[in-house]
Amino acid sequence: MWKDSVEVKVIRLEGFPCSSTELALYLYADDTLHDQLLPITEEKSLYLPYDAVYKLEIINQSTQEVKTVRFKRDLFKNDGVRWLPLFTQSNDYLTELLEDVQMPRILMIFYRKKRLSTIEEHSSTEEAQEIQDVKVSPLDIEGEKNNPDEKIGIEYKNALEFERKIRDEQEKNMKKLEKELKDALERNKKREDSLLQLVNVKEEELMAAQKEISNLRGKIVRLEYENTQLHDLLESYKSEKECLNYEGLRNELEVFTHYFHDNEEISKLKSKLKNYESRDQSLHEQELLLLEAIKGKPVDIKKENELVYSISGKKISLLILNGCLMFRTLSSLEKFDNFFLLKKERSMTPTSKPHKRAVSDLKTQESDSKAISPKRINTSFTLKKPAFKP
Repeated sequence: MWKDSVEVKVIRLEGFPCSSTELALYLYADDTLHDQLLPITEEKSLYLPYDAVYKLEIINQSTQEVKTVRFKRDLFKNDGVRWLPLFTQSNDYLTELLEDVQMPRILMIFYRKKRLSTIEEHSSTEEAQEIQDVKVSPLDIEGEKNNPDEKIGIEYKNALEFERKIRDEQEKNMKKLEKELKDALERNKKREDSLLQLVNVKEEELMAAQKEISNLRGKIVRLEYENTQLHDLLESYKSEKECLNYEGLRNELEVFTHYFHDNEEISKLKSKLKNYESRDQSLHEQELLLLEAIKGKPVDIKKENELVYSISGKKISLLILNGCLMFRTLSSLEKFDNFFLLKKERSMTPTSKPHKRAVSDLKTQESDSKAISPKRINTSFTLKKPAFKP
């Protein structure tokens, strides 16, 4: 006869200070020892064939610490992997499956399957045979003696075949679940690694941000100190500004501006000064030309004023015309070189009357030179500093 059964395998234990090889697992059905794992391994399976209350008892063989959990088989209606919490011996009954399971805990895989109960099959067959023995005649007993055994053999054969198919199917499901579990664990590990890397990156960014914050705080302190100094300096400038006599300085500035703006005499004196400077330059050039002209000649020259010179006792008026040194005669201007030629010709003529004429001519020439010579202007002047009222 076929009955529902739940096959269970232990995958992992967490929350124990030792390895799973140092732990022992005992399975009880209605407080009766049903199976055990010594030590706990993943190869051996446990079966829950009865509709009863089961208890998993895990004992640490080193410390004799006991952790238990009790549940009904109907709690596992679907195949899958589940975490079961482990409690102390009191209050260990589990009424529903939890999503978030705290340690200590055990990870188990459950899948439902059908199993043949050979004991019940034998008992039902024997009961049917006894009923037939009562009803049939003794003649039929011998003929039907072998039929029940053959029928039982066929049923066993079919049952074994069906069980083999179910086992194969369950093994495939088991391998599929194991693969899915390994893939899930691998994905979780990769996700955990990526999260750890992200946490490391964020920690580095946090450290850099904290360092930047520390630097900014230092800059803020320095800027506040500089701001305080600038504020004190501004206050000192304000106090100095209040002490200054701006009204008196403004009045003095207006007086200076009015004086230098309206004083035309200074402009005139500047223009006269420029004229005298140009005249002095012209006289200097005239003297240079004169010295160049009389170079190598035995004459005695003496300057009387700006335009009149005395050469060997004779006064003549000199000037520069178109860059050439000229001297003035009674009727015209002659080159200075002709002065020595005329002097030589006069020395060859009688000296009685002509001498007087020459003297008179010289006086006339001298008077003419005096008439045309400009008056000397006193260029020295003194500016009086205006007096300002304080």
